[in-house]
Amino acid sequence: MIKKFLRSLDSFDSFLKWQLVIGFVCSVSWALTIPVIHKLQGLYWTTAYISIAHIVNNSAGLVVPLLKGISLPHLMLIYIGVSLVYVLSLFLYFIDLQVFILAEALISVSFSITYPLLNIAWEVYVIKKYGVEVFEDFRYWEGVRSSAGHIFGASLVAVVSTYFDMDMALKLLGGALCLMLTLEGINWFKFYRNMK
Repeated sequence: MIKKFLRSLDSFDSFLKWQLVIGFVCSVSWALTIPVIHKLQGLYWTTAYISIAHIVNNSAGLVVPLLKGISLPHLMLIYIGVSLVYVLSLFLYFIDLQVFILAEALISVSFSITYPLLNIAWEVYVIKKYGVEVFEDFRYWEGVRSSAGHIFGASLVAVVSTYFDMDMALKLLGGALCLMLTLEGINWFKFYRNMK
């Protein structure tokens, strides 16, 4: 069974393999944000504020069905745009910490709308183009990729936070997100730009 699973990777074309690589970098990058943001929220916000932020963030899913039908290339561009705004918001950390945490919470609402839309459109595209079996194999690989990325990212934060201060953790996060944005831009120009 393991050999069959490993062989399934060979059946993926360059588009699917590229999505696995990009997804790994994204998983690592976003995994870097979670401990940092949660720590900052815990230090500077009350439990009530954190709960309100979670309610607003989870309410974003109620908007997703209203935006059905946006094309996959447009959703990818929107996702890249929101990611760019997130990277730019990191500078607020060095200017005003409270504004940074608030901006991060607001931008995360945009991700809570954009990401499910992108995920649904992407899954529909892959099933139509490659079929259910390839899609199923890809989803298993996607699970492996996401777990490995999150483990690596969280481990990196643990090491950095042990030896460096929060400023360094934010710089690392910014660097990882810039790498992710660069790869996402290449991904869009290489695959999504001319996608029907």
